[in-house]
Amino acid sequence: MPLIPLRFDRPQESATLYAMTGTPVRDSAFTPLKLGAALSLVGAVLFTLVAFTRERAPVDAPWTEPVPVGFTTLSARGTNDPKRSIPVAAWYPATSGDAPRMRLGDYIALADSEGPARSPGARERFALPLMKSGAPRDEVERWMNALLWAHRDAPPQSTRVPLVLLAAGNDESASDQAVLAETLASRGYVVVAAPFPTRIGTAPMASDEDVARVAEAQADDLASMVTALATWPTVDTTRIAVIGHSFGARAGLLLSMRDHRVRALVSLDGGIGSATGREAMRRAPSFDSKRRTAPILHVYETLDAWMRPDRTLLQGLDSTAVWLAATHEMHHHHFTSFGAVAGGYGAVQRALGHTKGTAREYAAVTALVVRFVDAHLRAGAFSDGATQGGIVVERLTPGSPRPE
Repeated sequence: MPLIPLRFDRPQESATLYAMTGTPVRDSAFTPLKLGAALSLVGAVLFTLVAFTRERAPVDAPWTEPVPVGFTTLSARGTNDPKRSIPVAAWYPATSGDAPRMRLGDYIALADSEGPARSPGARERFALPLMKSGAPRDEVERWMNALLWAHRDAPPQSTRVPLVLLAAGNDESASDQAVLAETLASRGYVVVAAPFPTRIGTAPMASDEDVARVAEAQADDLASMVTALATWPTVDTTRIAVIGHSFGARAGLLLSMRDHRVRALVSLDGGIGSATGREAMRRAPSFDSKRRTAPILHVYETLDAWMRPDRTLLQGLDSTAVWLAATHEMHHHHFTSFGAVAGGYGAVQRALGHTKGTAREYAAVTALVVRFVDAHLRAGAFSDGATQGGIVVERLTPGSPRPE
């Protein structure tokens, strides 16, 4: 296991890093970045971003060719508390790749402006734990200076596309899922994320008794982002997917129970599929197991004992289609962009507890998520018994045994 302290699903765990990824590039070169050669192994597109024009795809069909990605930031007002300001990171299909590209360090720096404290120094806070875990400073700095795919404030395409909400895990920054966000945006989605609510003013969790309160607060923030993005002419808010990592899957489930426009929910090793805080979730006012929710894909790992899989909550959801997929080379924190670290940063990979198969499995999970979202927001295909890069998908049926 890595020595780096991380935030997990449970409130008593502590400390975090804001993680992105990249592959080695020269600062002066416009070298395309790819989500690792592993994507080709799982039959997915290598997400190379170059400046080109693309014929507009029908909004009801999956986009099979990647497009340039734009990135911007905005502020949303709390739906239930207009005084609450929610910093939002947004990725979207762009018309060209002429604008400056985002670097890993640019994403890390977003954490400097999150929350009431707004304390600078995110880059150093990011680097120190990696170096304490054995990564040389020059490699860490090289990684932070790597170019990613999104272009800052690039002009958006005019096509109206579905909306994907990213629900952050406990104490995560808005940019912790930048790799997944860029990938989805390159396939024709507007993708938005906000910091975990306790980073921007919600009272922190002291025990499992606070889980329901904070999950409801995060669901409120997700709803506020939908309201803010409804003003974008390129966003179709009648087709929404929510992707939640760790604690964020709880908020995603609650929003799905509140809002019928949510058509797909992805849980990335989320608490809704583990024993942690299960009873606390049922105390959330928005939780109603008899209410029909969006179809759910729950992807879970088997390496961390404290995230032991438990299907009880998922099995208790009436009239909800649930699919499960297990990974074998990923720890809980690898479901953020930590999992996508490229081979050119071997010391960083070791500091993060990578195996030889972690990045490949991350790529398979990413491709699986794209397929699931395409299937439910567009006219893609997703079937029982599907496989993706060695990951087997199974349909959850009532009374099926709990995974060990």
